[in-house]
Amino acid sequence: DVVTCLRDGNIIMNSSAPKSQPDRVYLYTNDNMDVILDILQATHPQNRKRSQLDIDYIKVLDYLEQNQASAHPGGELLSLLEELDRIEGLERIRLSSLEPRIVTRENVQRFAALKKLCPHFHLSLQSMCDKTLKNMNRFYNVSDELNVINKLHKAFDLPYLGCDIIVGFPNEEEDDFEITYKNLELAKLSSIHCFPYSIRENTPASKMPQIRDSIKSERVKKVMRLSEKLHKNFLEKNKNRFEEILIQKKSAK
Repeated sequence: DVVTCLRDGNIIMNSSAPKSQPDRVYLYTNDNMDVILDILQATHPQNRKRSQLDIDYIKVLDYLEQNQASAHPGGELLSLLEELDRIEGLERIRLSSLEPRIVTRENVQRFAALKKLCPHFHLSLQSMCDKTLKNMNRFYNVSDELNVINKLHKAFDLPYLGCDIIVGFPNEEEDDFEITYKNLELAKLSSIHCFPYSIRENTPASKMPQIRDSIKSERVKKVMRLSEKLHKNFLEKNKNRFEEILIQKKSAK
């Protein structure tokens, strides 16, 4: 995972590290202890050195040093989030790019107990067709995906649920794509990040029958039109609600 540390005391957990920006720092939490030290220094008002860190910060470092393995999926991540949730001065934690297997009933309960966790989740679904998921060598199916989404809806009041979807994976027939599309319509999502499959040399998928780029492009467009509709519906549901917000940047519009 990647932690995005906003300089005003907010932390975002993510799965890919774009370049650091003036208002935040993107860091991999699973690389080494210096990463967590950098996060804690960046969020501390005095930007103290390691020897000067408060006891709460040392607890986080000690936890990561002593717990390199997890007894169940997501356990290490949840324990880290619980440590971060106790730190004074951190106001928001945003978690993104979750694998469905991490969103167990126990973990969702622990998510919901975190006072600083934003109800914002981005799920790495990749497809919503069982045949395509099997071809992708995923260890879950559409039923599992829908259960994950329902668990989050039950645990949080109007959560923002996004997902990643790959279209045009080798052997994805038109019927397979339509299954994914129809399930996306039913899945109570807030948005979809859709992108076309791109071949990677020397992988099993590279040896499978490929889908034409023009077909992939049309499928991406169709899914993104659905995403716009879903996002609009999500915004409509938020009308007349009062929430504390964080403005990260000015809109280009």
